[in-house]
Amino acid sequence: MEQKDDPLTLLNKPSYKTMVLKLKAPFLNTLCLPCCYTEQAQAKLYKWIPHVKGNSLDGQSGKRVLKIKENSSCIERCMLPASCRGYKNQFKAENTGKVIIHMDRQCKASFLCLARPSASVYMLKTSKTRLPQYRSEGMEPVHTLSELNEQSSPGKSKFQKVLVTEEKVPIGRVELPYSFGQIKAIIYDEQNIPILQIQGSKAQLQLCLFTSCVGPCRTSEFVIGDYSTNMVEAKGYIYKTWSNFYKVCCSSAPWYIIDFPDECDWRRKILITAAIQLIDQHYFSGWCQ
Repeated sequence: MEQKDDPLTLLNKPSYKTMVLKLKAPFLNTLCLPCCYTEQAQAKLYKWIPHVKGNSLDGQSGKRVLKIKENSSCIERCMLPASCRGYKNQFKAENTGKVIIHMDRQCKASFLCLARPSASVYMLKTSKTRLPQYRSEGMEPVHTLSELNEQSSPGKSKFQKVLVTEEKVPIGRVELPYSFGQIKAIIYDEQNIPILQIQGSKAQLQLCLFTSCVGPCRTSEFVIGDYSTNMVEAKGYIYKTWSNFYKVCCSSAPWYIIDFPDECDWRRKILITAAIQLIDQHYFSGWCQ
């Protein structure tokens, strides 16, 4: 696949400033909230093409960039609500199907300012090393590496072993601080320095009442701002909006239209996407807030 279709390359392009995160929640999430989760939550990240310049809500989805899937045990999904349980999210590239980003969240039951939820985000780097076919006697086996056999050149009749190593490189982390009337998320970079903040009022009609296809209950708004300026100026916006009739009635899966800040690289876009997932599972998919 061509390099131009690489997700991280696409996310760096200015034309991918506005995107949409489409959540796919299990049918039982609506029927048996908050305890019965028998299927892993999924999401897909698309390019968003506005029909009118300056109006991010009116548009259509374009090229799909990433697939995001939760990796958790069936016992956790059946016994714990989504807002409390731990999980690992895998971000898969659309062009290759390989996992390129990991998001890890620990199991926490939050109460007011205690045990606030957080998630760490890593990029996976894969390296391969060729080894001789036979090991010398007395060597300890390598338990942390996966060994693959691949055939050597046509002139050789033997096989060589290849050690494939996966290294987790930190990108940053996301934390949801306690706020009485606000939904907040703080985004940290790889050096654990706060760089961005997401904030939205809990008093919005869609969050207080229900989601509808028209009127003020159709969309709720969150603001993205610099952490250092304490949200004095909005750098970007996130809109939690009506997806379609089937998804809203048969699951708890909205759409999140993301208007990223200007000059936002792929790292910050991944962290903002991770923050949206953490906000959705903590505030809108369970009851232990």
